[in-house]
Amino acid sequence: MRMRLLLLVVLMFINVGLTYSQVDYDSKLLSKYEKAFLEEQVEHDQNFIIRQNFLVNESYLIVDRSEIDLSIEFKTLKNIDRFTKQESNVDWINFDLSNFNLYNYSYECTKERNYYLLGNTGKVLVILSQQEITREYNKTRQ
Repeated sequence: MRMRLLLLVVLMFINVGLTYSQVDYDSKLLSKYEKAFLEEQVEHDQNFIIRQNFLVNESYLIVDRSEIDLSIEFKTLKNIDRFTKQESNVDWINFDLSNFNLYNYSYECTKERNYYLLGNTGKVLVILSQQEITREYNKTRQ
């Protein structure tokens, strides 16, 4: 009887521990994925959520234009519609750098860094290379 009680208590603590270790998705992911899909991933594939949270927040830098080599060629940043995947020009007049969400835009992640001039903000979006992203992500997983 005592053994059953002890086992029950241990299982309760394990269950509580698992409940509190659940990973939540960053709301920025809703720009790319449906809420139902993300909630399913939270339940069944937390590694997907962890990686997407990392990518939407850590796979890029925003730096001053003056920090970028003058010979760098800038790509054009475009908005992307989540549903239609249609690209459109960015509204630089109402652009809010403080609420930047990478998943609202069409961008390339390649073997090399990619650079996008952010309108007249004096800032540049730098998409890290695939190798840099993988290295930084792996550091967070150690």
